[in-house]
Amino acid sequence: MKAGLWALLAGAGLLALPVAGYFYLRGLPCETCAHDSAAPYLQQLEAQRLAQTGADPEHYQAAVRQEDRQHKRFPPTPPAYALVHVDRRFTAPQRLGPAQLQQLLRVLNDSASYQWGEIGTPYFDRVITFHSAAGACIGVTELSYDSQTYSTPRLARMKWGELQEQALQQILQTLHDPAAITEPALRP
Repeated sequence: MKAGLWALLAGAGLLALPVAGYFYLRGLPCETCAHDSAAPYLQQLEAQRLAQTGADPEHYQAAVRQEDRQHKRFPPTPPAYALVHVDRRFTAPQRLGPAQLQQLLRVLNDSASYQWGEIGTPYFDRVITFHSAAGACIGVTELSYDSQTYSTPRLARMKWGELQEQALQQILQTLHDPAAITEPALRP
């Protein structure tokens, strides 16, 4: 009986050690955390990202001109329809009407809709998926009401995804227009 009790206590102690260590490390100041040892590497990655994504106006303009010459648009092929996902659990996605789909694509593909910058960690209020006639997903835009978008595939003209206030209002007006939603999208 005593041996079983000691084994149970030893097992609980072995389980408690990693948990206690986790909470101990979380409570330490940031300069002692292992994450900060990667700070120079992360700064270097951020500098490379700035160089590649176009914080330099000449690089950005050249990238946009190249996209225009190659007729690159978002999504890469014209979508047959788009679904607006409010949440992933309790609400069925809604299908946008053709006029609202074209309005949304016009705003998303216009470089004047974006400004340089991005907000911290956005909460995405809507996810819009673009689909081909066969039903394949050909593009995704995550939209935050705080003006941040992330579109995949990404284009240079989207800068870092932060929308101008006017562009955000156009998108919100398009999404909240009662005529925009043609029908609930039924899942196959």
